[in-house]
Amino acid sequence: MTARSKMAWTLVVPIIVSFGSVLCSAVQADPLDFEQAPMSNVVAKLDRTFGISVVVTGRYNPATPVSLMVADPAASNARLDAINQLANSLGSDFQKSFVISKVADASIVPDVRVDTGSHVIFDDNTVDANAAIQKLVLLDNSTVSFADPVSGTVNLSDNDLQVQDAANQIAQQTHTHWQAVYTLTPRSETPSVRGRIVDRTTEGQPIVQLPFSTYIAPEPKEDLEATTPATDATSKDASKAGTAPASGAAAVGTPATNNDPNAYANPYANSYANPYANPYYNPYLSPYYNPAPTSIGNGAVIVTNGYNPFATAPMVIGAP
Repeated sequence: MTARSKMAWTLVVPIIVSFGSVLCSAVQADPLDFEQAPMSNVVAKLDRTFGISVVVTGRYNPATPVSLMVADPAASNARLDAINQLANSLGSDFQKSFVISKVADASIVPDVRVDTGSHVIFDDNTVDANAAIQKLVLLDNSTVSFADPVSGTVNLSDNDLQVQDAANQIAQQTHTHWQAVYTLTPRSETPSVRGRIVDRTTEGQPIVQLPFSTYIAPEPKEDLEATTPATDATSKDASKAGTAPASGAAAVGTPATNNDPNAYANPYANSYANPYANPYYNPYLSPYYNPAPTSIGNGAVIVTNGYNPFATAPMVIGAP
């Protein structure tokens, strides 16, 4: 190799390397980097970059500051990542939908903006177009509306395809454009699900902390017979004969003691809780109820010395 040839090769190599660097930089898209930028500017940029329509509903000011960062907009998940960051920055939820309309020339049909990377399996390669669209939209967690009706059948290259490939083939054969629309709505102040929202998934769905459930046994029903006040005759017989109270019940006029574990738990055995066993609540048992002598007719009186005749054995002294 002559000296002239060596010089020429030395000049050509840097030019080739520089040209290759220019091509690589042209292929890689510029990152989407917004820091407290107006919402309207961010939405317009996302529409142009991804070929979608972003609709923000609610009382938002177009100048509302928004922050998001997508390093590589050409990545497969970049579109969904950008929408999710926008929704979180605005405190919104989002719902994706497709608006399908007819186009005159199939050669200008763009690729369908599908976010899922899953597969779809049909029973056969030839499928009903409308039914296939509904199935693909469901797998993409989206909804669909038709600006123009779609009918007939389509012939797919295989019955097991990625959702993206199946959608593109159906769009080409039906001459339809699938416009992807992302609608952002303000998150409700009160959660629509039971419980407190503690976090959200990357898709903006709420993660809910369910409340604790506590079971309390119902209170026992009152025994109507046990709560019926004693009659005069029963009270008289009990006071005269000194009849002891029924087993398990506290003595009349005597506070229940701690020796009985059920004394305070059972209101009918507790002289302070049961007004019919407490002489300070029941006038028929209280020695302070009738302090004056009582006439019983025919000139006879009952002298009780200030005690209740129904609680203390009377002393009849005859006619005056």
